[in-house]
Amino acid sequence: MLFWTYILWSIFWGQGLTRVVAYEGAYWRTPITFDHGYVLVWDDPVEDRLAHAGTIALYAPDGHKLYTTSLTGPGGDQAWAVSGAVNSDGTVAAIYYDRSSAQKRGVALIDSSGKISNFIKPDSYFPGHLCFAEDGAIWITGSWPPTVQSQSVTGDFLTVRKYPPGGGPMAAFLPLSDISSVEGAFIRRPFDQLIGGWLVRASKDRVGMIADVQPVKQWVEIDLAGNLAGRWDYGDAGLKNRAFTSAGLVFGQGFNDRGEPELLVLDKSTGKWKWAGVTVHADLLDADGDDLVFRVSNIPTNILVWVRISGLQHSPKQ
Repeated sequence: MLFWTYILWSIFWGQGLTRVVAYEGAYWRTPITFDHGYVLVWDDPVEDRLAHAGTIALYAPDGHKLYTTSLTGPGGDQAWAVSGAVNSDGTVAAIYYDRSSAQKRGVALIDSSGKISNFIKPDSYFPGHLCFAEDGAIWITGSWPPTVQSQSVTGDFLTVRKYPPGGGPMAAFLPLSDISSVEGAFIRRPFDQLIGGWLVRASKDRVGMIADVQPVKQWVEIDLAGNLAGRWDYGDAGLKNRAFTSAGLVFGQGFNDRGEPELLVLDKSTGKWKWAGVTVHADLLDADGDDLVFRVSNIPTNILVWVRISGLQHSPKQ
């Protein structure tokens, strides 16, 4: 590890490198999620990238493996994890579906020892992705279940759900009509499922999400009361590997004309993506507070690096 730490400090020197962590175990496939230094991964022995079964593992912020567990649904049947989030105390919220039917989808809450502590089973709602806010509330983006007939869906359908920490009444926000037409949503659901990665994240005062709307994807933000706060076109279809910092900055990663990785930040005042001022030769994984976290993918181990990008200001205006 000392060798790789030296190499990484050399690569990132002068670019705000604040932390390097080597994680135990074999090289991961695409992680389910990264949150607060925790990494949630599929831990299946099968090398098939499409075999997302119910065995998951959680790694702690210091890099050691906390547990491997087999995910089951409320009825005790094997379930598959399709997306997830990790709270700062190590609690995992995993969106699952029963192996018997992909239409039986809910949220399993898993404590820091790997035991399922509770289930959330949204009624007439098909959860896609979720995140924890700083207060521990769970925010979920999703759509209507596949069994729902198209004629029964209107622009009043609420696409975002919020579950308070410790239980309590669920709240629903962001009508479909705020981001898409009903007709367009049946061609392309704004918050459909993506295996792994993330589509929704919380900052100190916002919840930001990626909406797959026509003609281009958008970055959408709502405040913590559920009010629409802004929406911006992604524009560049090649933009990927995004991050949403605690201060509300949105980063993406693309490539310049020479094929080199390019770190970009969304200027919300103009709706344009701008070069962030640094070039980082690693894959942007997510944000941790106000640091960006990169995964170094061309070495035979799991190493993440934290980088603070200075000199950038949060601009909440559309």
